[in-house]
Amino acid sequence: MKLSLSELFSAWATPNEEDREALVRPLVSEDIVYADAHAPMSFTGADAFLEFLKVFNENVPDAEVRVIGATEVHGFTRATVALSRARAPLATVQYFIEADEDGRVTRLVGFDGTEDTP
Repeated sequence: MKLSLSELFSAWATPNEEDREALVRPLVSEDIVYADAHAPMSFTGADAFLEFLKVFNENVPDAEVRVIGATEVHGFTRATVALSRARAPLATVQYFIEADEDGRVTRLVGFDGTEDTP
């Protein structure tokens, strides 16, 4: 399986929790480490990552999350992701991604971007 950033980030804002889990779980490793610039700690494990996404969706229920650019260097990926709400830009965020040999995300680190999309 090839790393699918578009699938992962579009699934990020799926409103229904069961649907979101069904979309996200096959794309991440069971021991994924997720770090978010706005969270006080990192989250380890698929369950913890899915719990983060649940809270994200509760706080921004009408969010859209989409990849607007990505580059890869020796198996490491940097993605630029646009966050919007009700079609209004919220932020552009940079993510650093590592994946296993099966294309499942093992490490996902989000860095603050700009306050609006370009």
